[in-house]
Amino acid sequence: MMIREQPKASESRSATRKYELRSTVRDCLFLLLIVLLSVSLYIGRLGFSSDDWGFLAVFHLSPDPSFMSLVDRANSDYGVFRPVFVVYLVALYWLFGLQPLGYHLVNAAVLLSGFLLLYLIVRELTQRRSLALAVALVYALLPHYSTDRLWMTAAPITLSMPLYLLSLYADLKAIQTRPLIRWVWKIVSMASVVASVLSYELFVPLFLLNPLLVAYRKRQRDRMTDNAILPTVRWRTLAVLSACSLVALIYSVGLKLAYTRRDVGHPLGEQLIWFAKLMAKAVFVSFGQYGVGLPGVMSKLALNHSDWTIVALGIAIGLLVGMYLYRTLTPDTLQRSLLLRLMVAGVVIFGSGYVIFLSNRNVIITPTGLGNRIAIAATIGVALSLVAGIGWGLTFIRSQTWQRRAFCSLVALVCASGFGINATIASFWVDAYQQQQLVIADIRQQFSTLPANSTVILDGVCPYKGPGVVFESNWDLAAALRIQYRDRSISADVVTPSLTVEDDGLAIEIYDNVSKYPYSDNLFVYHFGQGKIHRLTNTQMAQHYFETVNPNYDSSCPAGEPGFGSRIF
Repeated sequence: MMIREQPKASESRSATRKYELRSTVRDCLFLLLIVLLSVSLYIGRLGFSSDDWGFLAVFHLSPDPSFMSLVDRANSDYGVFRPVFVVYLVALYWLFGLQPLGYHLVNAAVLLSGFLLLYLIVRELTQRRSLALAVALVYALLPHYSTDRLWMTAAPITLSMPLYLLSLYADLKAIQTRPLIRWVWKIVSMASVVASVLSYELFVPLFLLNPLLVAYRKRQRDRMTDNAILPTVRWRTLAVLSACSLVALIYSVGLKLAYTRRDVGHPLGEQLIWFAKLMAKAVFVSFGQYGVGLPGVMSKLALNHSDWTIVALGIAIGLLVGMYLYRTLTPDTLQRSLLLRLMVAGVVIFGSGYVIFLSNRNVIITPTGLGNRIAIAATIGVALSLVAGIGWGLTFIRSQTWQRRAFCSLVALVCASGFGINATIASFWVDAYQQQQLVIADIRQQFSTLPANSTVILDGVCPYKGPGVVFESNWDLAAALRIQYRDRSISADVVTPSLTVEDDGLAIEIYDNVSKYPYSDNLFVYHFGQGKIHRLTNTQMAQHYFETVNPNYDSSCPAGEPGFGSRIF
């Protein structure tokens, strides 16, 4: 009788690595499929909005169109030192010019890279494939940072996200490789730190958490039974690696502080009170409206903005997520202690995502509109705590079968709901861009030419289509008209309830900034709905126009607010 040899430990590890590689590839392909489905309804119809027009006008009308000249020009016009931000936008303009599709395709690809990196990181830290996949899917579809998917000016914010995650992933890889490759990973990590911070500063506080996460992973590896074979680092080596990351972080933050023109101007105590209120609003939106209040949000959208195409695709995405996730679950996935640690980590990351605003007040907390672009960092914490919270709550069910079914169903429901909200919000941005095109074409038809230094005040157009911006200010409408007429001397603005008729001209306020437009032969009010041009040369003409045409300065539009748009739920 032959005795069968037991497989060697090395062969067992090799088989495990092959399985992990195959499963990782399959999961990444599934993430790719879900992300493609999630953007398929709107990405080809998105356009430009708000600040986009300002950047495009600077680039398009620059007397020197060379790459470095455009970079210098944009840097000089921008008040915050974000060189990667500027270079990225210039590169996109060089590639795609005034055609929006390319910008949005690149932005979607950048977001996808971040979702894939998040999956790899959570899988590395938890050693649970299903949890990593669930967190990545939920983060990819949560609507908390919907503007980052839709707004070209926010593209550098989305870029800072995968750069941060690449830095963390590189640090995790550095502690499990040989010395030479270890320092290659460390260089990648440090470069990612600098690039992320100089693109956008949202993730600066999260970089301080990386050494703790790496140390946690090192302790896990040190406890493994075959640690003698697996490469790892000593604690003093880990300290050196962490110090290198800290140097890169200090360097990049120091550069920003040296070149940024921004005044905080608030006492520390007052700023702390303001920040506490900010966090309360953030918790309400992230865990209230988009958490326990999610059924209410979905019901309002279904009643007021239902689209059966969105509903059908949302159901399909939910079914795909639920069925695929169920196949990946193992009996040890929903481990109560691990899920509790993930919840705590999620809460810490959520708070860290807003810590940067202790230094300034340039933030608006809103579930939709331009303001929610800053939630992209904190939403990583939301995804972690949400998935972990669902799993932790289900551990009190005795039947593992029902635990698994309920977990997959609830995660699928969150993903389907997130897709539905994002797609509905995107539809308003699509409508807003189409309205922009109609307005510009109409103005061009009415004004075949405009005298130099003309000012056009647009009336009869709602500034917002839901959270999407049509034209709301002096920078977006003026820039769009400058591109259309190829004339940098044109000024423009939009009639809103903040407009006042003064003795020496019109005054329009937005974001606490007031723009003045003196009466002259070149000050025109154009009413889009009536197709009529009115020249305002004095106070009497201005008062007569608004009293007879638009006495409330609101064009009978739904109430809207800069940074928020108009409400859809």
